Amino acid sequence: MKRKLILLFVAAGIAVAATGQTPVRQESPRGRWGAEANTYVAPFIDGAISVDGIYNYAVADWFIVGAGAGLLHTYTDYSSYTPLLYGRAFVRLRFEVPKWKVSPVLLLDASLGVLLSRQDYDILWPESNFIIGPRFRLRNDDRITFGIGLRNIWVFHGCMPFALGPSVHFGYTF
Repeated sequence: MKRKLILLFVAAGIAVAATGQTPVRQESPRGRWGAEANTYVAPFIDGAISVDGIYNYAVADWFIVGAGAGLLHTYTDYSSYTPLLYGRAFVRLRFEVPKWKVSPVLLLDASLGVLLSRQDYDILWPESNFIIGPRFRLRNDDRITFGIGLRNIWVFHGCMPFALGPSVHFGYTF
């Protein structure tokens, strides 16, 4: 009887220890911060790059909304060929397949920039960005995004009301 009782305690101890070792699946956080860079090339501007910070909130597993701010630097202005610096704020809609290690992602941005490199602060720079590409999930649940797309910049001067050109995107979400 003593042996059976000791075996019962040993079996119960092993069972308790085994249940304590099972991994617990944690939900990914609904809100995440990210940093990203976008480049833009158009015929009337020799090029532009924006560096941004963004906060994303997952409304659903596949649909994320976000808001961010950053700086947009154009290499030359169309009329004066001088560098311009814009402060910008933007909103984002993101669609992705959430459970894959490498998933397709679609980013839609709408932003408004204010000219910082001159004294005429009334010049606004609205733009939109459409990016598609792969999103890689890392071991620590961070994500890296690469993408290509189109950026639309409304310039309000010259003979063109807006310019549409290719865009390259790199982002890191932590």
